[in-house]
Amino acid sequence: LTLTLTPTLTLTLTLGAVLSPLLGAACGAGLKMASLLGYYHAAVLPLILLEMEGGAFSVLGALDASCLCCACAGVCAAVAARPTSAEEGSACRRALAINIWFGDFVEACYPYMARDGYVRAAALCGAALGGAFVLPAAARSSAYLPIPIATAVCDAPLPFAAACASAFLVPFVGTLLRRMPPLAAWGLLSGLSDAKDAAGPSRRRMSLSRSSSCHSELPFSAAADQRHQH
Repeated sequence: LTLTLTPTLTLTLTLGAVLSPLLGAACGAGLKMASLLGYYHAAVLPLILLEMEGGAFSVLGALDASCLCCACAGVCAAVAARPTSAEEGSACRRALAINIWFGDFVEACYPYMARDGYVRAAALCGAALGGAFVLPAAARSSAYLPIPIATAVCDAPLPFAAACASAFLVPFVGTLLRRMPPLAAWGLLSGLSDAKDAAGPSRRRMSLSRSSSCHSELPFSAAADQRHQH
């Protein structure tokens, strides 16, 4: 019986060790997308309140703090480091402070995610990585707290701290790289090449029409030359 159950138990533990981070990553990215699409207050927040109705912290609260607040803070920190204007830098510094010290205002990064697919992908990857740390450890905490306090009151502080750090760093690095001059210039050049490719057919049509008009004028000019010679 022991020889029969041991491989089954080992396989079950192995699958759990593999599937649990994958499920956590899916939960983190899904939570970010749900908030981006406007379902946070309609669906996510009621579930958090139901999970916390006994007075304890919740896994969804830990996902909220790491995958939403810290991911948003990473995007806002990168924009504040390389703003396009003084007003943008001031607004992102304020959003960064609110996310870190109040655990709120997660929608501050959504305009940047909507405008740039790379920023959106970086934020979703950061949220997925944060969820991959939270769910396997069943870390319980809450948003609407300063992130250091949310880490201190968590029943699994080390995995939760790793989740917050990874959810912050991935969007921060991705957004910062998009705002660096070489990549910005590359984006501009790719945009110009796309515009050139889009304008290619119309230019070819114009050149063909010009060449046809020139060919149509050739017999008249040849006839004029013959009359002049006579």
